[in-house]
Amino acid sequence: MMSLKTGQPLVSVIMPTYNHAKFIGKAIGSVLNQTYKNFELIIIDNYSGDETEKIVASYKDDRIIYLKFSNNGVIAASRNHGIKRSHGEYIAFLDSDDWWYPNKLLVASKYLNRADIFFHNLHIFRQNRKSFAKFKGRKLNSPVFVDLMTKGNALATSSVIVKKEILNSVNLFSEDKKLIAVEDFDTWLKISMKTQKFFYISKTLGAYWQHDSNTSTASFEQYNRNRLVYEKYLSFLSPQDKLYTEAVISYALGHIKLRHGLYTDAKELFKLALKTRNIKFKLKSLFMVNFLTILSKYNKIKIKLCKSIVTIK
Repeated sequence: MMSLKTGQPLVSVIMPTYNHAKFIGKAIGSVLNQTYKNFELIIIDNYSGDETEKIVASYKDDRIIYLKFSNNGVIAASRNHGIKRSHGEYIAFLDSDDWWYPNKLLVASKYLNRADIFFHNLHIFRQNRKSFAKFKGRKLNSPVFVDLMTKGNALATSSVIVKKEILNSVNLFSEDKKLIAVEDFDTWLKISMKTQKFFYISKTLGAYWQHDSNTSTASFEQYNRNRLVYEKYLSFLSPQDKLYTEAVISYALGHIKLRHGLYTDAKELFKLALKTRNIKFKLKSLFMVNFLTILSKYNKIKIKLCKSIVTIK
């Protein structure tokens, strides 16, 4: 639906939520404050038990559509419900604990004739403070499917705008419970098998709020979900690209092992990750291999010193 006044295509913003009363006001405000005005905001509430509905109702804007929907613990189902109720030519995603900067949609609108799916960088905030980290995208090389599989996901969901017809062509998001928290990457992979028109906007146009309840927090469970996505598509890769993909998987598991204090296992996984095509992963893996080698030598010296002290009479 095109705005007759501005000639701007309608963007449907999909915002699933559940018990995010303390976050959602900022997310809604960031959409309503966009300098690009031809949008609808569809909020899909999984029957929150907090003040979410009251906060949404406090915004008197007829561009907001508030839906209650039971997703049975599958956020993809909420997103799909919102997409099915949308009217826009383009679909944008914003989680209810993230937010956009005021020029996000306007900047993105300048590239709409270039591609089918768009994404950008996000600042990462932790405990109300902006960290030095970003969820940084990258320009994807063709074939995009191989780039994503061998270098890892480059699209943060709250940064993505995609043509609705493309989403429909891949049957929207998977609602398989085994893919919870990785259904977004699964969707980008499905889209990459339909179109090469991915466009990276190399600007930071929003923010990602990292907290304990984020479903993407690193864990062995999350690793297993990621592994399922990769294994779903491995058969479409050449033998060499399969090796590159295994390196990306090893990098992810290496970080999880490191967080759990399994340093020897982590070191071996980072060695495997050195085969990756992702330069950032390669450099980080090289650093971690060297760091863990030094740490191991230090611990051996410390143990030997402790033993010698104990034997002194």
